Amino acid sequence: MKKNLLTCWFYGVNNKPFEFFLDEFDIEKCHCITIDKESNVCDDRIVMLNISNSLEHYQNANIVYELDDKIVDLMKPYEQTCLDLINRWRRSYTYKSDYQEIKNLYFIFLRYWNDYILKNNINLMVVNTMPHVVDEIMPYAICRAYGIPTIIQGVIPFRNGAKTNYILRPNAIEFDLNSRNRYLEAKQKYSASNESIDVIPELEAYFEQYDPTAKGNQKVIYYNEKNSIISKLNDYRLRAAKYIDRGDTKVLTNKVKYMLKVKTETARFLRQVESLEDKADTNRKYMLFCLHLQPEATTTPAGGNYADQLMAIRLISQCLPDDMYLYVKEHPAYWTQKNRLESVYESRSIEFYQNIKKLRNVVLVDHKVSSGELMNKCSAVVTINGTVGFEALFKGIPVMTFAATFFEQFPYAFRVRTKEDCQKAINEILNNSFDYNRREVEILLSSVQKYVVPMGMFEKNFLDNGAPAVSDDDRMCLINKIMEFYKEYYED
Repeated sequence: MKKNLLTCWFYGVNNKPFEFFLDEFDIEKCHCITIDKESNVCDDRIVMLNISNSLEHYQNANIVYELDDKIVDLMKPYEQTCLDLINRWRRSYTYKSDYQEIKNLYFIFLRYWNDYILKNNINLMVVNTMPHVVDEIMPYAICRAYGIPTIIQGVIPFRNGAKTNYILRPNAIEFDLNSRNRYLEAKQKYSASNESIDVIPELEAYFEQYDPTAKGNQKVIYYNEKNSIISKLNDYRLRAAKYIDRGDTKVLTNKVKYMLKVKTETARFLRQVESLEDKADTNRKYMLFCLHLQPEATTTPAGGNYADQLMAIRLISQCLPDDMYLYVKEHPAYWTQKNRLESVYESRSIEFYQNIKKLRNVVLVDHKVSSGELMNKCSAVVTINGTVGFEALFKGIPVMTFAATFFEQFPYAFRVRTKEDCQKAINEILNNSFDYNRREVEILLSSVQKYVVPMGMFEKNFLDNGAPAVSDDDRMCLINKIMEFYKEYYED
């Protein structure tokens, strides 16, 4: 069947691997979402869609398929996530911030992208990242609503100065649905034998990073851009030019005002947070909940309903026995990550922390205390879907997760969806002992590696920190795995 592909493709379209992709995958038209104002393409099957457009571009589009009750209802499961992400990026489109404005924007984008997908007979969407900006999440959600196949290039833990391990997944809230069966098959094959387990080098390298017996044992890293003042100013000039070119002076003025106050407001807010933090007493029994950095794609959309982390914390508090505590630790990147233009108060409020402190057996602990130290003495690690959960596996520490993870089939990883799941997980954690077994982790990694794609990077902040650049070999590996994934999930 001929495919009309809609894609957010970050690896270039004027190269041999992408040409191979168009030919082998039988693509009639490839509609490529891009932020580049001008993109020359060498193949007439490719249509470049510029997303650096003013709101008028979406409002004044020539619409053939107007919205109706059917698509509005089909979008209900995705509406809140779309609203959250429109709210996150609202300053790119409007100078207003009230709920009605966000709702109006939702219908403007829904109308535009619904028409585009129907008018161009889109029957596949491939996204090179977790969809988390407006012109990714809206077409993605519409495709999901209509049952159009989607493939997302998710990411699993970074390694400093190395290729990034991506993993293909069918949607934003689930991983490879067949990996559970592959895990059980691998466990049956390897558990009763001494046969060596085949794990690709890029996954094997996690043992150097997280295994307590390894010499490297590196900590989780946060990439900061290494820009000079001149390069920063030039970047801001280019961003401003986009708004000036399209006549959005009010939107630009609003963004400038926000950027001027964000650092001082953030610093003031974080001082308030620090005043609410308590010392962590590691002599009593506790579970460790490391909060996610927000707003980020790891929680919206990938966290599902538990993007509201307070909901997960309240659930645990209600299920804990009297002698067990939950230590909640704020993400250190709020204090350490440079050049972050989204303030902590975009996703947190002082009431958020105050509500945490009111909960039974819950302690908001000092963010400066090492997560590794707290982890070494905890009874379990709790996370929505963070790297800290994967790291815990290498320490023999059980993990409770509130969203899909690539390691959730592991013996002492417990996926929580309901209060019953939460209570059952806590009971199992407290009534059993767990030990790290390298072979068990190797079995896990061997079961997920089918759709793992090690790739170089294209973003400046990663390249500045020593990550290798993406190559044609990387592109070809990704393309082959996408075609294999499609065949397994949407053809077989």
